Amino acid sequence: DLGLGRAPGTDQRTALALRGSREALVRDDFQDQLDELVAWCEGLPPGHAFRSVSAQPDDVPLPPIWLLGSSDYSANLAAARGYPFAFAAHFSPAPPDAPMLAYRARFVPGVRKTPYAILALSVFAAETAEAAEALALPTMLAFVWLRTGRPGRLPTPAEARAYEMGATEEQVAAQVRAPPIIGTPAPG
Repeated sequence: DLGLGRAPGTDQRTALALRGSREALVRDDFQDQLDELVAWCEGLPPGHAFRSVSAQPDDVPLPPIWLLGSSDYSANLAAARGYPFAFAAHFSPAPPDAPMLAYRARFVPGVRKTPYAILALSVFAAETAEAAEALALPTMLAFVWLRTGRPGRLPTPAEARAYEMGATEEQVAAQVRAPPIIGTPAPG
């Protein structure tokens, strides 16, 4: 499968390096890029600037496309075009309910005949709440660093426990803390 979304999946500096310019970074051309990718595999129209360029390998089809999102934008686009949809609840500050329900309600057959969705979650479970929090801490700290413009490697549990957050980091941590599910297994 090929998951496509608008977000760069990284910090702003790396996104700028990938997009090549500040204008490209803020340009909302996702639908155009999606159309071009699909057309590239199905055959670009005559006169297209890239028609003579051959993507390799050329003997395998494009994997099935999924639209990825953490808001209602990709949910609505996936529904309108009949694509499968995956909601990134593992880092979205918004609850998944509205985008997931909108996707199903607005779905128009296209690539798929019926809606098909995935809900991505971060779940940290352990025998005690304290142990579950300890498991989640390195991932949450890495998100704090990413959102405060200092991306880096995932810290070890010991590094995460020893790290002292500043006031701004504490505010970001409160936002990051909301999406994951952290706790103990439910009694059987």
